[in-house]
Amino acid sequence: MLRIASPLLCAALTILATAARAEQLLIDEDFEGTFTDSGLPAGWGDNSRTWADLDVEYRGSSDDPHGGKACQQIICGRLDSGAVQLIPVAPTPLKRGRIYRVRAWLKGDVGPVALQSRQTPSPYRVYVEDGIEVGPKWRQLDYFWTSTVDDPGARFMLRFTSEGNLWVDDIVVEG
Repeated sequence: MLRIASPLLCAALTILATAARAEQLLIDEDFEGTFTDSGLPAGWGDNSRTWADLDVEYRGSSDDPHGGKACQQIICGRLDSGAVQLIPVAPTPLKRGRIYRVRAWLKGDVGPVALQSRQTPSPYRVYVEDGIEVGPKWRQLDYFWTSTVDDPGARFMLRFTSEGNLWVDDIVVEG
């Protein structure tokens, strides 16, 4: 007798097969490299200071990283308008129909934190975004999505909109 797998099982197998052949699209995603004078590792940048009205500082932190020896600390001392936006300097290209996995470990006191992929430049259309409320213990944000666009210049971004401290570690964008 021929049996057909359930749609849920088929979806799970597709995700597992995709994850097995996925490539990591970020550099120094575990924040274990050398931190520059700006407090960011090579390959990462701030996308806030040129348009938002805020005071933000970045530091490499060895106090209680999620994994390894270090993590990224973001300190927002003032946020009158806009958002704190941490980005990889290189684009994260998207291919229509490809399944992507986005994952990060976060903790802090800044409220909700979002991980998104969006269009660059204007009109900055958000292709996908998911977020979590952070707290004093490490929490993982992890999601899969299928791209509906081909965009070789797409931008990955970590984003939040309140004052406080955020620690980030082990960011993965695979596709």
